[in-house]
Amino acid sequence: MDLTRSAARIDPRHPDGTRRRTKERDLARATGGLGDVGRRRGARFQLPARESRRTKRSDFSAPVRVQYHRGVKSLLDDRTREQVLKRLDALAPDSKPDWGRMNVSAMLCHLTESIRMATGELPVRGKNKGAFTSFPLKHLILYVLPFPKGVRTAPELLARAPEGFVRDRATLHELTTGFASACQGGARHPLFGVLSKKEWGVLQWRHMDRHLRQFKV
Repeated sequence: MDLTRSAARIDPRHPDGTRRRTKERDLARATGGLGDVGRRRGARFQLPARESRRTKRSDFSAPVRVQYHRGVKSLLDDRTREQVLKRLDALAPDSKPDWGRMNVSAMLCHLTESIRMATGELPVRGKNKGAFTSFPLKHLILYVLPFPKGVRTAPELLARAPEGFVRDRATLHELTTGFASACQGGARHPLFGVLSKKEWGVLQWRHMDRHLRQFKV
């Protein structure tokens, strides 16, 4: 037995290059027979596959589905419109508001102009509030958050002069009845920008509901 050659195999400091071979064997043992030694024996050493950090285009292809607030209704719904019309019929010329400066005739005129805006009959100047024209802020205000009291409205929606309680209520009654067919979407709201028909239906119900509650009906 050649003790010199045997010592060379186990001594990493031996000058004939066995230090490299010893490291290769250690690597082979640690990697289950792969590594440089594995390559010489016909095996392939493959690193674990890494997931790409780049977001795939398909991740954005599916539409975002949002859940609407359970208590939200729409003036496009026949049953909801009937309920609103009954509440309008419950108003009286001497109805008093719980808050605000409007009297009942001014409120009826305001709601009339709001419906005319939604159907595109009354153009209203925008306020150029970009954050309110897109998700999520527009969605939160339209469908989730309660409408605050005392918010300034567009001057165009306050310009209609009352013509008497009976006539003002009849005008609003007629516009509310035909709202589903008259509103086609695409009209511009002064704060939210262009709204779809579905969005106008929800907004008009919430707006009318708020003012009818204001007068306790």
